[in-house]
Amino acid sequence: MRHPRLPATSAFTIVEVLVAIFILVILMSTILPIFLGNAQANHKNETESQANVAISTVIDDLRTQTVASLPTTGKQTKQTTVNGKTYTVEVEYCRVSTHCTTSSRMLTARVYQGTTTTVLSSAETIFTEVNYAN
Repeated sequence: MRHPRLPATSAFTIVEVLVAIFILVILMSTILPIFLGNAQANHKNETESQANVAISTVIDDLRTQTVASLPTTGKQTKQTTVNGKTYTVEVEYCRVSTHCTTSSRMLTARVYQGTTTTVLSSAETIFTEVNYAN
């Protein structure tokens, strides 16, 4: 007695599935480093951007003071928080003495994060007072 034949169904063989998985692994191994590199670059850029905001915050605070009230030498450090991260901004006064007069001060600001000694960002500016004579 003959058994009735079951209808043929199309399906992948185990070899075809393994080849497809192998090709997928090779593709993912070439693409994954690109994604990881982009994530690292994004984190670095975000940190630099926040460091620039920290410098701007400190310099803007100093702009509210008169030039005469700012020191002519030395350094000051100020802590500021940007998006939940604390940055240390070091302000050096009159690094180039010729830029410091009775009506101007040169400021050099460097920003660090945490206890690191690596400068994340820096900026220099000269504050001046304009006196309008009548």
